[in-house]
Amino acid sequence: MSKSFKRNYVDVYQVITPSYYKGLDSTVSGASVDIVDKILTADLKLIEENLRVICLSSAPFDTLLGYDGSYCSALPQYFVKQNNLTNVTTEEFELVIMNPLGYTMKDYTTSAQFEEFLLQTLLPNISVGADTAVNDVSLRSEGKYGETNEEAHRYLLESLGLFHILNYSRTSGTGVALSYQTPLARMYATKLFGGGTLVLSDAIKVLKAGIWSCSNQTVIDSVFINEFKQGSDTWTSGTQQRDKMDIWTDVIYNENYSEESDTYVRDVVEDFIDNGDYPETEIPNGPFYRFQRAVGFLTADINNQIVSLETLHSIENCPTELLPYLADIIGWEFYTSNTDAWRRQLRSAVSLYKQKGTPGGLENLIKTILPSFNIDFDSMYSEFYESYVPNLIYYLLRTESFLTSSTQSWTQVHADEFTNGEIDPINIDNSVRILVDHILLECVDRYPHLFSIRGYQFDLADPEFVFNYRGRDFSIPPWEKEKFYQECAVTEELLEFLYNKLICLGVTREYAQDFYDYVLENTNRARANETKYYGVGFLFFTSGL
Repeated sequence: MSKSFKRNYVDVYQVITPSYYKGLDSTVSGASVDIVDKILTADLKLIEENLRVICLSSAPFDTLLGYDGSYCSALPQYFVKQNNLTNVTTEEFELVIMNPLGYTMKDYTTSAQFEEFLLQTLLPNISVGADTAVNDVSLRSEGKYGETNEEAHRYLLESLGLFHILNYSRTSGTGVALSYQTPLARMYATKLFGGGTLVLSDAIKVLKAGIWSCSNQTVIDSVFINEFKQGSDTWTSGTQQRDKMDIWTDVIYNENYSEESDTYVRDVVEDFIDNGDYPETEIPNGPFYRFQRAVGFLTADINNQIVSLETLHSIENCPTELLPYLADIIGWEFYTSNTDAWRRQLRSAVSLYKQKGTPGGLENLIKTILPSFNIDFDSMYSEFYESYVPNLIYYLLRTESFLTSSTQSWTQVHADEFTNGEIDPINIDNSVRILVDHILLECVDRYPHLFSIRGYQFDLADPEFVFNYRGRDFSIPPWEKEKFYQECAVTEELLEFLYNKLICLGVTREYAQDFYDYVLENTNRARANETKYYGVGFLFFTSGL
């Protein structure tokens, strides 16, 4: 992975820049502290003030965030992208935040409606609090997030990260009027209503937007360094300066694939926690250096697109919109629209394929799709065993008939009598399969009304109704393919014919009778008794063997 990132890609250009130009640039303009370090210093000082969310130092946040008498010591960790504490997908938000309270995204037709719902209903109910009072989320959510207030806030912290901490409002009665809820609702509506994902940089933009709207200039100046101070001229009035700050937020807290190994912010935060130090790296202050830095931003973005190509076969890093193509490579079809569930399904696909058709496989599939869904698998599903009449005939002939036990016992004489002379003198298994072909052919000839596929009755007189298998054309489909026979019916008359045929072919009366009784009991009699069975034809399922 590259060691040059968007924040410092200018270093690549500095390496190839002649010393004369670098010296000239430095002589003219000197050096100054890197704007990245200035912004991080302002962010760290804001952390020291608990983001000006007063009630973070009250129970239960003094426990949840480790309040040590000055600031919440766990708070800096929420500013480190590698900790993955503040990533929220639309599906997660709906599943873990909205659904427990009875809301869904489908309740809202526009992002404006969704934003109004957030601002007026949801965010106040799940907020950290207002002024110095902590919100009793457990009470207001009727215990949906946790039986105690600490459990409820822990649930929201783990689900929303920094976004939950910023769900706070403060009136001028506590010193400075401040509210993050309005920009928070707008960010949620902008990203989540469109099916996007919220990341750390989005939360920090909400934090800066809340401070920007504050009426206290001292508070604003503590966060917005000189380069982003608001003014009255064309270029610094309105929100232009805040927009510039948002751009730098994306640069510093960048979560692009090519930026994953950039640990600069993490190192700065750890140094702050351990030593109380702020970063102060000096860089050239000249116009040529600033121009190279801007070009470096563009180059870093292009480099990210190139490097990201290697993620296309990575379950963890493949772009969400391309996951269906990754799944198609292994023949997997996604269940649900939850993209996190898609990645879980892909991670488990191989083991699920191996368990396909088993109770454990079904249980693990449901747990993979809906990990938080509690279900009593022992009582909620029944296990059935598949039986298929042609297979039963084949197994009886292969295991219980003295005539078809070997190529020595099954002779051309027998083949002339039962299979119109067809025989495989080398392979007895193939000879038995040919024998089953002819038994079924005789069944179709005797009871044509019982044999059909998708409403079309088997027609031995139709020259187009011919199938080629076992090296010859034959008038009925291959019985090994269940799809051709699963709609064919079973009657007592048909079973009596098969019973006598099996005896003629060397199966004992006892086993022939067991076959007759088993099929009849689980098809015709099962239908008559309205027993819980699935399928009452050639292919049927029973609750036991």
